Amino acid sequence: FFIAKKLEDLPGFMSACDLAVAPSLGSEVVVRAPLEFMACQTCVVATEVGALPEVVSPPFGRVVPPNEKELALAINSFLKRGVPTLRKLGRFAREVTVERYSVKALTPVINDFFSYELRNP
Repeated sequence: FFIAKKLEDLPGFMSACDLAVAPSLGSEVVVRAPLEFMACQTCVVATEVGALPEVVSPPFGRVVPPNEKELALAINSFLKRGVPTLRKLGRFAREVTVERYSVKALTPVINDFFSYELRNP
């Protein structure tokens, strides 16, 4: 589907998706879209670009070389599992996202970084 208008309920839309695809070819330093899909309990297929392999991992995600054939194979491998399995994997994706990348999880890391910088200018 192609939606050519602003969505009022973006989290609702992301949660309703069976699978998210991040088909990046170049630098991918900010991995916000895949993380948001994962937080919305949606599995992700991504390319081996930038930081994507650091956040997208089995069993709720798959990272492949950036070419059409590999993307198609990965997408089809997820879709063949069926919606109930994708929903179960999506719930796990959310758990991992909250555990590793939420504000609560990252606050100590950020505080340690700034405390170190203040002590060691």
